[in-house]
Amino acid sequence: MANHLSLSGYYMWAKSLSSVGLESSGVGGSTAQNGSNLKEERGRTDNDYRHTATIGIVWQPDYYQGQNRWLRNIANGWEISPLARLHSGSPFTVTNSLDANLDGNTNDRAQLIGDPNIGGHTLNRWFNTAAFAQNPVVSGKPVDGNSPRNLLSGPATHTVDLNLARTFGITDRVKFQFRAEASNAFNIVSHSNPSATVNTTTFGQIRNAGAPRQIQFGGKILF
Repeated sequence: MANHLSLSGYYMWAKSLSSVGLESSGVGGSTAQNGSNLKEERGRTDNDYRHTATIGIVWQPDYYQGQNRWLRNIANGWEISPLARLHSGSPFTVTNSLDANLDGNTNDRAQLIGDPNIGGHTLNRWFNTAAFAQNPVVSGKPVDGNSPRNLLSGPATHTVDLNLARTFGITDRVKFQFRAEASNAFNIVSHSNPSATVNTTTFGQIRNAGAPRQIQFGGKILF
């Protein structure tokens, strides 16, 4: 902060695998489609973000040193703190929607019959939906889906939060701090993962997004 500016951040390149999905299942649970065949469950964890970066800036523009007291009080004393967070898309699993393996649960995965990465990524077709088929329910013939857990990745997420603060002296011991905070300050659209259940009208489509810009103001007394 010698020149009223501080910059910090980190970048992480990672891959996270697990032998069975436990991240979203609650205590003692599992997302395994077949508890008797856990070798099918090895795959990416739900929090496997390939690229993650965070950049934080603290800027105090206290540069005016002129004789005008009013201008000096207006221009100096502010603190501007943007925080940028960027990460690649989160993984998701394509589900079958039917209990084709006859275990009493409908968390089966779909049948992989092609390359899901053919074609571009659009909101109406994030992946090649023709690469998956639904395993039907056939009495006496249980079938597990052969598509891997967390096979595909959703859209990347980019957000910038912004904080503006200023502390005003009231007396020698009492100060008032004003704060204005904006979440997703630039209103960047961060789309959610697509619908990933075969044989549904929205299969492969992205219909939701993260929170829009939100602004709040606050103040506090320091003494």
